[in-house]
Formats: sequence, structure tokens, C-alpha cells
Amino acid sequence: MADGATGIQGATGVQGFPGIRGNTGARGLQGTTGLDIGPNYIGATGIQGIKGQGATGVRGVTGADLGPNYTGRTGLQGLTGIQGIPGVGSTGLQGLTGVQGLGETGLQGPTGIQGAGIQGSTGAGVRGVTGIQGSTGILGATGLHGDHYQTTSNNTLAIPSVGNIVYLTVGLGLAYSPSQGIVVAYDVNNSIEGEVSSYNPLDGSMSFLVTNTSGSGTYSSWEVNLNGAVGVIGGTGVQGVTGIQGNTGIQGTTGIQGITGIQGNTGIQGNTGIQGIQGATGIQGVTGIQGITGIFGNTGIQGITGTVGLYGHQLGTVVHSMLTLAQYQGLAGTGWVLANGGSCVGSLYAALTGFTTVPDLRSVALRGKDNGRGLNPDGDIALGTYQADTNKSHNHTQTTHNHGLSDPGHTHTQIGELSDGAAGGAVPRFGGSTVRNMLLQPATTGITVQNATPAIQNDGGIEARMKSVTVNIFIRIN
Repeated sequence: MADGATGIQGATGVQGFPGIRGNTGARGLQGTTGLDIGPNYIGATGIQGIKGQGATGVRGVTGADLGPNYTGRTGLQGLTGIQGIPGVGSTGLQGLTGVQGLGETGLQGPTGIQGAGIQGSTGAGVRGVTGIQGSTGILGATGLHGDHYQTTSNNTLAIPSVGNIVYLTVGLGLAYSPSQGIVVAYDVNNSIEGEVSSYNPLDGSMSFLVTNTSGSGTYSSWEVNLNGAVGVIGGTGVQGVTGIQGNTGIQGTTGIQGITGIQGNTGIQGNTGIQGIQGATGIQGVTGIQGITGIFGNTGIQGITGTVGLYGHQLGTVVHSMLTLAQYQGLAGTGWVLANGGSCVGSLYAALTGFTTVPDLRSVALRGKDNGRGLNPDGDIALGTYQADTNKSHNHTQTTHNHGLSDPGHTHTQIGELSDGAAGGAVPRFGGSTVRNMLLQPATTGITVQNATPAIQNDGGIEARMKSVTVNIFIRIN
């Protein structure tokens, strides 16, 4: 049967200072020796010396009465009163010893008979009712929250294959870091296990590498937590009602007291000699002042929280940088290497893509995959494919040109006539005239055509090149 919490203790009043102890009275003079008046006379007792009594300290204020079930907190302890200065009074003179009486001590009377009363039986009543439960004390401040991981995501997502990279939007300000194992679950039969690649606590973006799955289908309501994290604490059960306290039993009757025996007569007491006056008690020394409690030191300044590290890139990400390989790995980690065609066997990049080497991007430009756009004349070629340089087919225009002509002129010499028997040696001219058939001597004309060469000039350097700046190109493989 559970008891309620004890009520708050009422404040105890401040304790008063103890009063200063009075001076010890001076010791009286020794009384003179009494006269010897015979063997049966005892002298009168001497006067008792004055005993100094210090004044009682002021009583502390009683705490306020807040009810029978309320006990206030204990009040501050009152300061200890100043200790009196040790007395330095001289001891009074010893009084004279009174006259010694000579009376005889009377006979001791016989002891009376001891009564034998009967002991009453003990009562056996029912236990009394328990008093009202005191109010619960004030609840203390809640402690600081530890690292938090449990969150949700509303991304629509089909359960992927092992080795894929998944992107989610989850809660802000969580404590996820790369390489931590997580579980993303729709229910107990449909879930994804993976390893965190990156998480941004400012916008909730998260990515992870899938390492195991169960179930199938597409869902848009996910629970996200560390793999193996403790589940949500169940609610506390209702407290049972406290049982009623039994009544206190009736006290049994006390047994009859036996009769006390008759007291024997006391013999006659001889007179005591006169008591000397007691000397005054010395003044009590003053108690030393309590030392002041030392001041508590201030709590130390909270250290500055460390800078959050840069958010990582995904596997296979290619970046341009003006840093050397050593400088870049010093900032981003050894998961980054030069894209120089080197081996990547055994890396997460190789496991994810199937490639055994990284692409060799030294002194070449990057070209986006065509993905069906149709601008690449070689088609939609595979990622990482190298294309050698070439010039697009084109025409050259030839300028016009002239050939020079040289004609010095020529003449023919007549060397005879040919007769035409049918016409009597006469040939009709055009238009009715006649012409003779003359025999002419051949002559060279002397006409010449000068040569002309068309001019097509070369142009350009040793390569087809756009404007460029040299940088290092890195790729993430782990």
C-alpha cells in the first residue's frame, strides 16, 4: 500500500542567543567552629552562598501553523550566543567549620512489605485510520535533453534495392552523423536499413546507402530512427487507491497497583553544622565569533559548442577545386581521390557502380549525359565514356580569280586560186556576189593564256580549345 509524499516541512523559528552566564558568587567565609554542646547536638547548617544564574536567551519565533499535515522547511540555525568571558573572581574565604554535633544517628526502621498488584492485560484494538496524504512537493526542473534521433518522413518512396542511395526529408536539429546505422520503416513488414551518408540539421535533408530491406511497395509515411535504438517509453499505469487505515484499538485497563508496605520510622537526624557562604561564580567567558562562511565561486562559463562539420557529398560526386589532393583530403577526408583513371577496387563506389577504375578527367572537359536529348552525334553513350577531339565537317569558300590573255595579232598570205569548173572559176558571194576560191598560206596566232592559282590559307593553333582555367578534379569513392 503506497503512502503519499510527505508534506513540506514548516520553517523552524530562529533560535535565540543563549543568555550570558551570571558571575559565580563569592565563596563565603568559613564559619567558626561551633561550640561543643554535647554528643547529641548538631550545629545549624551554614548560609548557602549565592549562585549566579545567567539570563535565559530570547526564544525564537515560532513558525506559522499551516495545518496538521503540513511541515515547513527547517529554518536557518540561529547564531550561537557570545561566550561569556571566563570568570576571574577570587574564590571566597572558606567559612569556619561549624560546631560538630555529638548526637547519635537514629535506628533504621524496617522496610515495608512490597505490594503485589496484578498486571492489566494489553489492549488489542483495530489500527486507526491513516491521516490525510500530504501534498506532493514542487517538481524539480527538467534536465537537459540528450541526443535525439527518432523522427518521421512524408517522402513518397518505393522500397529500393540494396546498394541504392535514398534521399529523405526528416526532422530538424537531430544528432545523425555519417556511417550511423538507421531503420526507415512503414510497418513491421515493410522497412529499409541503411548507413547514413549525410544529414543537414538545418533543413532536415538526409541521404543513406541501403544495406538491407524487407517487404515491398510504395509508401509515404515513414518512422525513422537509429538501428537498434530504444523504443518509446510506455505510459505509467494508474496508481491503486490507498486502503483505509483501521481504527486504533481500545487501550486495555491497567492492573491494580499493589499496596505499598508501611515505611519504617526514620531515626532522628543530627543537626548539620553551619554551612559557609559559597563564593561567587566567575563571569563566563565570551564565546568567540563564528567565522563567516566563504563565498561560493561562480559557476564556470559554458564552453563554446564546436562548429558543425561540412555536409558530405554522395558517392561518385565530382568536384572542381584549387586545392591539392593532400589539402582536400585534410578537409573532406580520404574518401576523395584524384579523378586520374586509377583503381577503385574495394571501394563503396566500386560496389555501387561496378566500375574498377575512376574516370580519367585530367585535361578534358566534362559533358552531360545526353539522356535522350539528341545533341550527342555518338548517341546516348554510357557514363564515363571518353570521346576524342574532332572537328565538325564544314565547307571552305573560294574567292574569284582572273586569267590574263595575250594576242599579238596575225596575217595570212595568198599563194594562189582554186578554179571551179562548174562555175567557170567563179563562186557566188553571199547576197548575189561572187568570190574567188583563194589558196592562203597558214599563220600562227601567238595568243597565250596566263596561269592563276586560287589562295586558301591555313588558320588556328595545335588544338581546338575553348577558354579555360586549370583546376584539380576529385571524385568521392568512400
